[in-house]
Amino acid sequence: MRMIVNVLIPVRLPDWWRELAVERYAKHASKETDVVGIDLTPEQQERVTDKRLPGFLLENARLQEEAGADAQIIDCFSDPGLEALSRELKGVILGVGQAGLWFAHGRFSRFAVITSEQETAERIQTNAARWNLEGRLIDVRSIEIPAVEIPGDADRAFDAVAAWAEELADRVDGLVLGCTELAEFAPRLEARLIDGEDPRVRVVNPIAAAIRLAELRIWFERMHP
Repeated sequence: MRMIVNVLIPVRLPDWWRELAVERYAKHASKETDVVGIDLTPEQQERVTDKRLPGFLLENARLQEEAGADAQIIDCFSDPGLEALSRELKGVILGVGQAGLWFAHGRFSRFAVITSEQETAERIQTNAARWNLEGRLIDVRSIEIPAVEIPGDADRAFDAVAAWAEELADRVDGLVLGCTELAEFAPRLEARLIDGEDPRVRVVNPIAAAIRLAELRIWFERMHP
């Protein structure tokens, strides 16, 4: 059963960066899933504000839906525009943050999120409260490195994430990497937290959670139209 999942990138990035974002989702997708991606156009980027961003994402998502996309994933952990897209589009709509938080809430009794910047941390806490997930989310910490700088300074970013993880490890049984630029640190971070044969806490890659949840929802909707 072929599926098409579109990754909505809420910023204007070079082509190679957009391709990298698509590659990250494709890495965790099933063989039946084609992953595509779209970011803001130069014209949208020139006019973008926090209020206009949901409208621009909706424009781009509609284009992909018309082209055959079965699902759309907003590639930003704070999930900008998620409510607007969910109201207006027919297909499956997910935020990568939504998927990561939902998975952690279902899997762990106590979990924390490590993200890029404090502004994002505040939005994550707001979203968790909106979805009634804050009961198990005990903390959100930021490494204070902008997401766009993380690929060029990956070692410093990882060390900052690991420092927060060490501090949180005795308080939680799960950690969510709350930024798509941090997501692929998950295996390396679990290895860093090994105690004996097992990691002290499990680490969630929200990209993996989002693409598999999107596939599950597509399958369910096809089976139950």
